[in-house]
Amino acid sequence: MLTAFILGTNTSNVDYFHRCCLGVRDLSIPHILDIKPPLHQLVRMLNTHMPQVVFLEVDEQGQSFQTAVDIVVAAPGTVVIGFGPEASDELLAEAREFGVEDILPAPYMDREVFVAIQKAIRSPGTQRRPVVAFQPATGGCGSSTIALNVASALANQFNRKVLLVDADLRSSSLPFWFNHDPAPTIVQALEACDNLSEKLWKKMIWTDRGMDLLLTGRHRNGAVPAFSSWDFLRMLSFATRRYDSVIVDLPEVVEDVFGVIRERADFKFIVCNPDRISATMARRRIDEMEAGGAEVKNLGIIVNKVGPKPLAKDKVEQIARRPVVLELPIDEDPNAEVSLLDTLLQRRSKIVKGYRKLAEAIDQQVVSSRPPGMAKAAEELAAGVARGGY
Repeated sequence: MLTAFILGTNTSNVDYFHRCCLGVRDLSIPHILDIKPPLHQLVRMLNTHMPQVVFLEVDEQGQSFQTAVDIVVAAPGTVVIGFGPEASDELLAEAREFGVEDILPAPYMDREVFVAIQKAIRSPGTQRRPVVAFQPATGGCGSSTIALNVASALANQFNRKVLLVDADLRSSSLPFWFNHDPAPTIVQALEACDNLSEKLWKKMIWTDRGMDLLLTGRHRNGAVPAFSSWDFLRMLSFATRRYDSVIVDLPEVVEDVFGVIRERADFKFIVCNPDRISATMARRRIDEMEAGGAEVKNLGIIVNKVGPKPLAKDKVEQIARRPVVLELPIDEDPNAEVSLLDTLLQRRSKIVKGYRKLAEAIDQQVVSSRPPGMAKAAEELAAGVARGGY
């Protein structure tokens, strides 16, 4: 039995559509809400009843599309289907950008509603793509290097459409590695989070080495702009419908706006060095996640820069109280004749094979898994990386 909500303002149109839905088999509609309910009420209702489908009344101006964004943000994987007057190709294309899978025109027929539901549920567009987050235990652990190389491997070795998100608004190294000062930056993407479209998104991202990037600026003036977690979730929801994987490079100290990524990320990795202090700080980062309500079943430790006398893997696991899924050796000296970025992405060393092993494990789970099985997929990913050699 599928549970669905109806959201609308035109009473006669909503009643007419509701009567049609009563004839659809295996469909239950416990609630009919206003087209733009208060956000707290919408989130509470979605969390309480967990509807698989929300029917959203649509007008010719698309004024309800922002509600569709909030539904997809609050309950990823929920199918949003519009109903109303016959939609033009332009309106339907715009609706899909905001997460509306289809628009049913009047007069409504129960058979057409049933077919639209089945088609939307099976549509690749309704599947939320995995988000992978990397966070350093302390500064200098190499988390950004790993995020960059895993994103590159997914894009170039596995031919996936990948977005690399730079979430360090204060001291990111990625713009310097790429020798690029983006304009606009992730700040402008967050400012436009409630009005993102394909055309606007193309202006926000920068493409290099087979992947899309959403970077911070190289020059920072004054305080970090104030955003809410909801702003980031809106932006993330838009992105995850367009990429096979979204890789997020988190800083050591996570800004409030980006803290939500630690709760929403399907795969989370804390990167530490093979010493007691770094492992202890990794444990602190995990404690911070748990205190914020994050699920840590899908979290693993990556030990980076393993040298001749490292802290043993089992000791790191004992301190951090999470499994070590991958150990990466100390990198060789970069080739001075090419840029640091090209050295990282092109060399065929043992450490690069490690990056690709992690990318391969992520890619296998991306292809085979769909929410709500992501937590199990993440555990399998961690186990697979830990077992595999390179």
